[in-house]
Amino acid sequence: MDNIITTEDIYNNLNIDLASRLKVSGQANATTVTSRYIAERQTEIVQYIALHCYDGINQAMAYFSDDFFIESLKEAVLQQVKYVLDNGDMNYGGILMQNAGIQKLSMDERIIGGISPKAHLILLNVGLLYLGRI
Repeated sequence: MDNIITTEDIYNNLNIDLASRLKVSGQANATTVTSRYIAERQTEIVQYIALHCYDGINQAMAYFSDDFFIESLKEAVLQQVKYVLDNGDMNYGGILMQNAGIQKLSMDERIIGGISPKAHLILLNVGLLYLGRI
């Protein structure tokens, strides 16, 4: 799947120079690094949506080619980029230390923990996180 946002979108909407923030500005591979970074954030959003779809990843991927959802998805990916840049590496590795001991996180809990709260609200409000349950 192609990226639905670009570094220009990030700069124009968030006023963030992605290459500079990733410390690759002026390097020969800057375009590749920034493109891959955006793809990783987009994949996080796809996986998060897939957790809430009856048809899983297939349905989540289909949303990215639907004109009805594309603007909301772009905004969610932009918010995910900002969230990860602002909060650093949020890889929990599956273990969470608590006062009462150690808790092992499931894969779903790790995906949910790494999603921007703003992206979550965007996806929720457009109906992409609804399974049809009350």
